[in-house]
This record gives sequence, structure tokens and C-alpha cells, in this order.
Amino acid sequence: MKKILIILVGVLLLGLSTHGLAQETEETATSVTLGLKMWYAGWDYTPMGGQSTDYGSGLMYGPALNIRRGNLFLGLTYLTGGGFGYEESYSWYDDKYEADRTDMDLSIGYNVHPNIGLFLGYKTITIEWEETYSYPSSPTDYYTGEVELKGPAFGVTGHSRIGESMWLLFGTLSYVSLESDFDGVPGEDFIGPAIEFGVAYVPMPVSVTLGFKYQSYKEDVEDAGQDTFSGLTLGVNYTF
Repeated sequence: MKKILIILVGVLLLGLSTHGLAQETEETATSVTLGLKMWYAGWDYTPMGGQSTDYGSGLMYGPALNIRRGNLFLGLTYLTGGGFGYEESYSWYDDKYEADRTDMDLSIGYNVHPNIGLFLGYKTITIEWEETYSYPSSPTDYYTGEVELKGPAFGVTGHSRIGESMWLLFGTLSYVSLESDFDGVPGEDFIGPAIEFGVAYVPMPVSVTLGFKYQSYKEDVEDAGQDTFSGLTLGVNYTF
């Protein structure tokens, strides 16, 4: 909790990802920002007291929409992609794991300061996976499955212009509590923080963002393991 509070203070001092870009437009009644966002993320799972498993890296991409009217803002992001997985070879079989992931983030917020906004949201994560066991003299075994996570989120977002330039610093911190479903069977809730920070170049109406995004989720039970996703983000936006 202490680390989360330190990060929160840092974001407040930075003074919103795509939300903040709309704030940098002229003071109009309503502004709409459409964009394409990409996230190249690595995935690691660390059991309590155990050795972590590297699930490789994957590229996720998709549209982002933000609408601002006065101090109110609404955001929607949809990212999908794949490439996660690993391959291991043992003395009598080979193990190959592959996974795709799809995220949807919906948020509504209010700017309590020109550079700082608070928001509530709803998040869904879907991970579809396939694992293959290959044997030298036996038929190959295939296993597939789907994990769905969904639930509320809340957080703070901010941005700050660098001097009189067209560059901005931005940061967003959120916390989620997600119900889980493993192939139709309910599981434990997953909880944890997410943070994204970076720089944006805003020669309006076009803007470009480059940042770093980190998510850390674990089951809300004692001695639970932790899934961590982290990597670079890139966005291209147009504000109407």
C-alpha cells in the first residue's frame, strides 16, 4: 500500500493519457479524440515463494475513444492481440504454450483540476490459450481454455505540459477488482494496480504518445501467485 501511495503522489505531481490530450485543445463545449493504441507487453507469473514463469511477449492493438464535455470525460479502449507463450523441451516430450489476450476498458471521470482527473471504470480481460504436448512415439496432446476477468476500476489520471512546448508528461494510476471465470467455472477475484506514464507530442489536432504500462494482478486469497504484464505503449490520436 505504501508503494501505491508513493506512485499516486507521483502521478498527481506530474499533473491523463488520452484523456489529457483532449484537455489541451481549445476550450470548446465538447471534444472527441479518436486514436489507435498499441501495447507490446511481457507476461510473467510468480507463485508465492516460487520461481517465476516467463510467458513471453505479445503485441496488443486497437482503437481508443475519448469524449470530453467541460470537466466530464468518457473513455473507451479496446486492445486485442497475441504472441504470448513459451516452448520447453524435456527428455521425453516438448511443451508449447500459446495465448491471445483481449482487453476492454470503459471509464467515466471528472477533472478536479485542469491537469488532474478522477475516474471510475469497468474492465474486462479475456485470455484464450492452447497448450501442446508432443511425444516422440505417442500422439500429440492438445489442451485449450479461456480465462475471463471482469469488474470495476477506479483511479487518477493527470498530465502536465513541458514549458511552452508541444510536449506533455502524462500518467494514470488505477486499481481493479475482477471476478474470474475459468472455462465457465467461477474462480477467485483478482485484484491489483495498473500504472501508465510517458510523454506525448501534441501539435493538435494530431497527437502521438509513447509510454510504459504496468499491470500486476493476483488472486484475492492468501499465498496467491502474481501475474505481471509490462511494456511499451504507442498511440496516435486525432482530436475533433
